[in-house]
Amino acid sequence: MKSLLCFLLLAFYSLTAWSVCDGNERIFTLTDPTDQQAWNLSSFVYKPLIVPGSPTPVVFILPPIIGANDLDRSLAIRFCLNGMSAYILNTIKDDPEDVEVYNLNTHNEALQRAHAGVRAAIDELARDPGNGNFGILGASLGGIQAAYIAGIEPMIKSSVVLAGAGNIPGVLAYSDQERAVRVREARMQLLQMNDPAQYESLMSLFTTEDPLNVASAVPPDSMYFFVVLRDTSVPTIYQQQLVERIPAPKVQEIDATHILGIAGAGTSFAEEITRFLKERL
Repeated sequence: MKSLLCFLLLAFYSLTAWSVCDGNERIFTLTDPTDQQAWNLSSFVYKPLIVPGSPTPVVFILPPIIGANDLDRSLAIRFCLNGMSAYILNTIKDDPEDVEVYNLNTHNEALQRAHAGVRAAIDELARDPGNGNFGILGASLGGIQAAYIAGIEPMIKSSVVLAGAGNIPGVLAYSDQERAVRVREARMQLLQMNDPAQYESLMSLFTTEDPLNVASAVPPDSMYFFVVLRDTSVPTIYQQQLVERIPAPKVQEIDATHILGIAGAGTSFAEEITRFLKERL
C-alpha cells in the first residue's frame, strides 16, 4: 500500500510538472537601449513546480537568428523537468536589411539590446524569492550574445555556448550565413571594396561590443562551450579564439557543420548540459 501511494504521488508530480512546463508567454517591459523606445520583450516560460524554501534556478535561452526553434524548446522542457525554470527570450530586433546596411553600429546594438533584455528579466525575477541563481544558454547568434552577457553581467553564474564566437569583425567578414553575406556584399559595393579583409578592418573601427572584450570576466569553470569544427556560418577559428580567452571553460568539440553541430550538441549532450547548469546554479 505504501509503495502504491509513493508511485501515485510520483506519477502525480511528474504529470503536474509536465503540465507547468508549457511555454506560456510572459512579457517583460523595458526601454530599448538602441532607440529609447518602449519595448515589450516576449519570452516563453517553462517553469517547474515550486518547492517551498528551495529557490528555483533560472536559465535564459537566447535563440539563433531564425528565432525560437524545436531545439530551444526541447532544452527548455528538459531544464524544467530537472527543476530549473527556462525563459526563451526574443531579444532580436529584426531591422530591414537595407536599414542594417547603412547602420554600421547595428552589431553593437544587437549585443546591447540582448544584455538589456536579460538584465530586465533578472531585475523582475530577482524580486521573487522563489527564484534562485541565473544562467544563460545560446546557439549561433544566441551563442555570441550568451558569451557576451556571461562576461558583462555579474548575475549570470553559469553559461552554455553552442557555436558562439568572438571577434565580431572577423565573423562578419567571413561568415557564409545568408543574411550576413547579403549585408556584407551590399556594404562592400557601396564602399567599393573587393576584399573581405578590408571589410573586416572597416568593421573593427565600428565594433565596440564583442565577447572577446569581456571574456576574461567570465567566472572560471562556469562556461560549457561547444566548438563546431567545420563551421562556416560562425567560422570555427573565431569560436576557438573566444575559447582561448575564457577562464577554464569546459570545452566539447563537435566534428560537424554549423546546423548539424548545434543540433548534435543540443541533443547528444542535453543531459550533460543540464547537469552542468544545475550543478553551478
